[in-house]
Amino acid sequence: MAENEADSIEFIADCSSWFVKYSKEIGSSTKPVEVSRFLAEIRRSLDVRAFAFFEIDFDVLNSAASGIVAGTKGLGALANAYKKVSAGEGKGAVEKAVKGNELMKPFANAYLFRRVLDELGIDYSLDPDKKEVFGNCGDDAKEANPPRYISSKMHLEGSKTPSNVISFLAKYGKWISIKKMNVRNDTKPEEIAAQLASILLTVDKKMFEYTGIDMNLLDAYVASLGKMRKSAANLEKLVNILDSEEAKAKIKNASRNGSGLEEVSRIYLFRQLLGAMKLNFDLNADELTSVYPNLKIPMPPGRKPKK
Repeated sequence: MAENEADSIEFIADCSSWFVKYSKEIGSSTKPVEVSRFLAEIRRSLDVRAFAFFEIDFDVLNSAASGIVAGTKGLGALANAYKKVSAGEGKGAVEKAVKGNELMKPFANAYLFRRVLDELGIDYSLDPDKKEVFGNCGDDAKEANPPRYISSKMHLEGSKTPSNVISFLAKYGKWISIKKMNVRNDTKPEEIAAQLASILLTVDKKMFEYTGIDMNLLDAYVASLGKMRKSAANLEKLVNILDSEEAKAKIKNASRNGSGLEEVSRIYLFRQLLGAMKLNFDLNADELTSVYPNLKIPMPPGRKPKK
């Protein structure tokens, strides 16, 4: 994309049985929050589909998540649910779902944890339909009923024709992002997943940035709390942190640029706290490169790879 081209964002996924196209021209009157909402639409469409290229029995994991949560709701139930995810009930479901393929375990674990968050009703991303956040930003073309979970019948494969592509092209002010992959018959599932993970990283960063919240303030707060290892006890600590007066003050200060932003800041802080614990609920770029060291996943500017 040349710097003198008009600003626009386009996402195309033409692969296996999945076809979507999102396209938005960005004019001088377009507000950043409108761009954020459009990115949230893209995020919702590609969300769980990043997992769908792997040979995992998602029906087993969906059923396990329902059993683990057992009708409970909210952040208060998260630590107890995680105990079950990381203990016998969750481990058994992951073992069954990966069908002996040990390489799939990190991705199955991440998918199971995100399904538990869904069952608990905990927001971990921005809902483009939420008027409190986005107001009446317009109704961009969107996919009808994008999936919140994957069933085993939704398994996606590589290309059946030479024209399949997954691409994300964006130009908005100084931000330029070009991520394009031609999907061929010999394209490996992990290569497709890596492309989607790279797009997710970029979309997430910009989606929150363009709402106007002070991400730097919240990042600094998370960094000040120090490292936390994965554990149910630390998840309880995380919930207590979110409910603390200190965190509430940080959320309020990070949300001064617009109405309805405290919910955005709270979701962003929750995600960053989970990240500090290395608890994944997305197809994670670091996990992908750990399992497949030869994969090259372009990182968005400002994100340093973990060592």
